[in-house]
Amino acid sequence: MQTRIKGIKKEVLNDTFGLFFILLIVAGWKTRLCSLILIIWLGCLNFFVNDFWSHADTSMMYDFKRYDFFQTLSVIGGLKILIALGPGHFSLDYEKKGI
Repeated sequence: MQTRIKGIKKEVLNDTFGLFFILLIVAGWKTRLCSLILIIWLGCLNFFVNDFWSHADTSMMYDFKRYDFFQTLSVIGGLKILIALGPGHFSLDYEKKGI
């Protein structure tokens, strides 16, 4: 039972961390920095949580984890585009840039 509670606490912590940075990106505050932090966070988390290579090819977990792994990689790709192009005109930091 104690192990399950620790696992739930980790999930809540991970979800809260991710939600916090997603909300900062949506608001447009320090978007490039928040995107970079999320890329590093999701990249590390993706390799530890969605380790499909450690399951047999015929396993259902192999398919689920492989799907989640590549789904997270596509999110990381979107965050990289956000870093490259910037947040746009509606961000909170747009006024500070003096553009």
